[in-house]
Amino acid sequence: MFKFNTWLERPFFKLNGIKMGKNVKLIGWPCIFRFPGSKIEIGDGCLIRSNFWSNLIGVYQRTIIVAKRGASIRIGKNVGISGSTVYAWNGIEIGDNTLIGANCKILDSDLHPLDVEARNANNWDEVKTAPIVIGKNCFIGCNTLILKGVHLGDGCVIGAGSVVTKDIPANEVWVGNIQYGTVMTGLVENISKYYVIVRNLSIAMLLGILLYVGIRMAISTVASDEAKYKKMLFDWAISLVLVFVLHFIIIITFYINNQLVDILAQFDPHSSWDMTKLLAEAMVPGAGIDELIVYGAFSIANLAFVLTYIRRTIVLGFLIVISPLITITYAIDKMGDGKSQALNTWLKEFVFTVIIQPFHCIIYI
Repeated sequence: MFKFNTWLERPFFKLNGIKMGKNVKLIGWPCIFRFPGSKIEIGDGCLIRSNFWSNLIGVYQRTIIVAKRGASIRIGKNVGISGSTVYAWNGIEIGDNTLIGANCKILDSDLHPLDVEARNANNWDEVKTAPIVIGKNCFIGCNTLILKGVHLGDGCVIGAGSVVTKDIPANEVWVGNIQYGTVMTGLVENISKYYVIVRNLSIAMLLGILLYVGIRMAISTVASDEAKYKKMLFDWAISLVLVFVLHFIIIITFYINNQLVDILAQFDPHSSWDMTKLLAEAMVPGAGIDELIVYGAFSIANLAFVLTYIRRTIVLGFLIVISPLITITYAIDKMGDGKSQALNTWLKEFVFTVIIQPFHCIIYI
């Protein structure tokens, strides 16, 4: 029924610098444009449909793949695309075994400047772009629109007709106008902004401490005092290093926590429970008292977890923002009594607040 045109188009692709893997199948003639300085790679075993009859859902256009100047498009192995547009100004990566339903649009830019004057002047340098990464084994439903800067985790499913503007975690199903993490994204951005402000302030304060120690060393004439100020200078250097290292400790702690949670999520039995059925049985007069008690207990437990994690989010945000100031207290504490109480307290509080999540997961399971 369908005719594969790969053998006809492969020489054309090669002449135009398009890298195509083995056993790529084309149904119909896709429109592929590679601008100078750009890259397009299509992996082994891909199936690209561009014929109206090639997908009985209805393919309204040929598959269009465009890489503007300096952009890159990398399509992994065994990817299926039906009459969709992949349009890159920056970079688009599609993981192995991902299926892209009919008539989807994957756009890593605004295509036009948002500023009126820049748009009227055709100032293309003002076009905002951000790379798109679609993980392995994803399924993108038909008529989905994926916009710039989106990262889709491995194995996620996007329902038909969705508009995706935010990142989606791995192995999750999302449908509709997906603005996942709008509140959390705003919170993270604010935490990042204030963290940078506090870090710069901390660096300025450390320079003030350095000036103080330097003056005291310059005017000191007693050998014991000089040794003491040299020790202060050493502690100051450690504080300066901590300013630039502490955020790596934060990142590593979150990474370990997330890995543990992902492992525990595989053992979650609750995904197979029908809570709606349980509630329905609980509502039967005189017949569902046991179900009502169980459902009520789960509801209370879930509410407790929600409140706990709201508090956890606030505490972690506060601890991250003040962390650069804690590095200053290291030098001050060391100069005082030779101990670093504030840093030790911060580390214990931060690590405990983060790593408590896997233990909550075990309780929930």
